[in-house]
Amino acid sequence: MVGKYSQRFPDIAMDSRLCIAMVTGFDFLAHGMSTILDRYLKFYNDPHSFEGAKFHKRINEVKNNNKTLKLIGLDLIFDIPDRMHIGKIKYENNQTLNQQALVLQQPIKFHFGDKKEITGSIDFGFTLLLSLNKTHEKNYWNLELTNKKESILTDFKCDFPKNDCDSVRYFMEKIFNYDVLAFNQEGLKGFHQPTSYRILDGLLRHINEFNRKETETSHFEISAEKENMYSYFNCKADSIENNLARPIGTENYELSAYQNLFD
Repeated sequence: MVGKYSQRFPDIAMDSRLCIAMVTGFDFLAHGMSTILDRYLKFYNDPHSFEGAKFHKRINEVKNNNKTLKLIGLDLIFDIPDRMHIGKIKYENNQTLNQQALVLQQPIKFHFGDKKEITGSIDFGFTLLLSLNKTHEKNYWNLELTNKKESILTDFKCDFPKNDCDSVRYFMEKIFNYDVLAFNQEGLKGFHQPTSYRILDGLLRHINEFNRKETETSHFEISAEKENMYSYFNCKADSIENNLARPIGTENYELSAYQNLFD
């Protein structure tokens, strides 16, 4: 039996357990995800800057003097500002698939060639995806970092024949995100990724393992209005409602404890 907040045990049983509540503001999460994205962009521009990525596709491209666009023989450069830009989080809810998503909206300017024959901005749709899994024994959430299947291209300008420009647009929208966000590439292990990615991915993996344990209960909730993501572990209804009544600022992160010795 599952309670209002996915509890698997009655409140009297939950009283003896330590409840951990984590509240993450959207801007706090955006800063972490923007840091990861910034590292991938800098790596793409200068792949030899990251020693641990020797198996990355981009390393071989540069080593063999291959260009991003073999069709027209040009390489892409991201126009990365000296001061890291922080994107904004957009909340999406797919009730049909039992999925909720926090999508980083952060367009990045780029150009091809020294004469900037092709320019524009691209948004990869870097995403924290929460999927609800329902089994006979329990409901549990799975959290993972991913990206939109199709990137958003804006302000696109191309000084080549239309057919070539159409091919470039297709490549940028449908394929290029997998070349940049290397956690999608087959054969690349976690330790081949930037440190900022490994830290967040490791936390999500730890949470996922906790969620799958039969003796544990967890609940996740997102408030687009308050721009807060709530995560609860072994919490009864009163503890959760007490925490939900105290939203935090969007640039903050809060870790709280309830029940057991804390009541």
